[in-house]
Amino acid sequence: MKFYCFVILLLGKLLIPLLAFPSDSIRPRPVKKLKGVLSLDGKRSFIDDQPIGISGIRGGIQWKQNFRVGGGIYFLNREMTESFKETDEQGEFRLRVQKLRFRYWALFYEKLVLKTKHWEVYLPLKVGPGKAITKIYHFNTYQRMQVRKVALLELSVGAEYRIWRYVGIGAGVGYRKILWANSNIRENLNAPIYSLRFKIFLDHLGEDLKWMYKRFYKGED
Repeated sequence: MKFYCFVILLLGKLLIPLLAFPSDSIRPRPVKKLKGVLSLDGKRSFIDDQPIGISGIRGGIQWKQNFRVGGGIYFLNREMTESFKETDEQGEFRLRVQKLRFRYWALFYEKLVLKTKHWEVYLPLKVGPGKAITKIYHFNTYQRMQVRKVALLELSVGAEYRIWRYVGIGAGVGYRKILWANSNIRENLNAPIYSLRFKIFLDHLGEDLKWMYKRFYKGED
């Protein structure tokens, strides 16, 4: 019986803010000085002038409503494949295929420049190391693998609009700059970045689930 009551209360807490939008869609809360943040951080970019998706997840802490710091990991949604013909030592043409995988780790600092009931505008900066792994094939036969290390910097500006307490949309635009690389791959990875995404605010959902657990099961306010 307790479980069903808990489910009913949870559904009511999730749906009432939605029905009350826009005036009561976000329940006021005291601002915590320090809280954890966790979110998906996908984006779009270009590698060697080809469009590609980049998936990521990041976590950290937020100080009041001023800035966030933390770290994340990012990787390509798929391998980048490039094919071209080349001449071997005997002067014969052969097909060469290169498959690139790219991943990187980054520390981030994010300054909140505007925060209202529904809008949030921020300036993220990311810096960290990464690896570009290229597998080379000749006539579909694996030949060798190249691992190239890089250090990169990403600067961007982003905005989010909160539709209701747990759901919103966001967009951002910026640039990825390779600060150092142990090969000529630098020019292939320097590129704009952009994003347009549907966002779920996991931190607020977690706070409300915790609040409901304490109130219903433990009888705390």
